[in-house]
Amino acid sequence: MSPSQQPPADRRAVDVICLGRLAVDLYAQQLGARLEDVASMAKYLGGSSANIAFGCSRLGLRAAMASRVGDDHMGRFLKETLAAEGCDVSHVSVDPDRLSALVLLGIRDRETFPLVFYRQNCADMAVRDEDVEEPFIASSRAFLVTGTHLSTEHVHQVSSLALQRARRHGVATLRQIKHGLDNREYESPDQCHIEHGRGARETGEKILNAMGSGHVPDPKCGRMCASMWKRSPGSFAARVVGAKKVARVNCGDCSRI
Repeated sequence: MSPSQQPPADRRAVDVICLGRLAVDLYAQQLGARLEDVASMAKYLGGSSANIAFGCSRLGLRAAMASRVGDDHMGRFLKETLAAEGCDVSHVSVDPDRLSALVLLGIRDRETFPLVFYRQNCADMAVRDEDVEEPFIASSRAFLVTGTHLSTEHVHQVSSLALQRARRHGVATLRQIKHGLDNREYESPDQCHIEHGRGARETGEKILNAMGSGHVPDPKCGRMCASMWKRSPGSFAARVVGAKKVARVNCGDCSRI
């Protein structure tokens, strides 16, 4: 379907498509314990984009997920959990060569959240063109990509292609930043900051959900958000809280999504 034939936003089949992390979170059941001392864990859906897709579905929106899982027990758990909440998983592919991503997490206190990522060559970082095919992207009112999926050459190429397709069809685009966690996927925190700042300035993408002080180890993240907001306040579509509450930005510019 050409852009001129595309139905208006309020008549499209999907409200939001989320591209990005889709992983299993194993949370320690002993609050306050070191991960070294944990005796039991509970399994949850994880990955920032997946959590957004799940939450949107629970709130009554027509949400879809674009990602990959491994051909394993955890991959089936992730797809089934999203589908059970009403999320479209037609573009969550099963990768025969990679395992689903996994994270071990604990809660020590209000400011300390020990975690270990198992994401080396994981399935969700192997997304392909077929996972973001143009008719699928064009069927949505909004398209969201996580910062992680701009952190390597391969996922940057796929995510950029998806964003181009979204803009071609008048789909609102959002970039979800998870500071501190995103930094781990980039070569350096500075590279992460530069990439997100460039996206906001050059493409007009809305910035969504920069994480709070408990998840931001470097105050530079908060200063970067504040700097981006001063240059382009309309780029923020959600509250942003930096390290040690460096920046608090509120913007209600989500009305058209």
